[in-house]
Amino acid sequence: MSSYAHMSNKTLRKLYVPDVYQKKVYDIDYFRLWLAGVRLISFDVDDTIAMMEEPAPPERTVILFQRLKKMGFALVMMSNNRSQLRAEIFSNTLHADYISGAEKPGDAGFRKCQELYYNKYHVRLRPDQMAHVGNNLIKDIGGGNAFGVKTCLVRRMGNLAKPFHSPLTSETHALREVLKERGIWGKHHVSRHHDQYYQLGQKPPYMT
Repeated sequence: MSSYAHMSNKTLRKLYVPDVYQKKVYDIDYFRLWLAGVRLISFDVDDTIAMMEEPAPPERTVILFQRLKKMGFALVMMSNNRSQLRAEIFSNTLHADYISGAEKPGDAGFRKCQELYYNKYHVRLRPDQMAHVGNNLIKDIGGGNAFGVKTCLVRRMGNLAKPFHSPLTSETHALREVLKERGIWGKHHVSRHHDQYYQLGQKPPYMT
């Protein structure tokens, strides 16, 4: 039995239910985040804004970052990956700060985001003025919810990492099963449409 099975429904909802759930980063309604007071968005990197096997961000991600900057958002990439070469390439291509070795779900990366924003704008951001986008329910959503930011879950972009994350042994899989069994949250099959995805302020039918 996983440790998540011993958690209360209240704790599971607080820590592991994302505020936004979409197929890709490009599908998120960022205007809703802006209206909610979000001014900084941090992005996981590998298999979130680019496939792990891609040496540089795809053009679609470059365009997304340009659009979000024009909207007024500060953007930070925050990855547990410690590769300095990857950090340099992505930072230079997307013209955004990059935090490597973020140690999610710990709060060090989120605090660094606040520090970067203060150094640039001389304004101290509250956690509720921040959002984090990632593909991992524990590292990205659990870490973000614990810190108090608005969390956005997207599906994993690539396939390279799948052989290393067996559903039979995956901690994330165990958590998803508990959430689904209790009717708290469900990650549906990728081919299904409409009801499983939601934007900030929305809920799918099974959560109402």
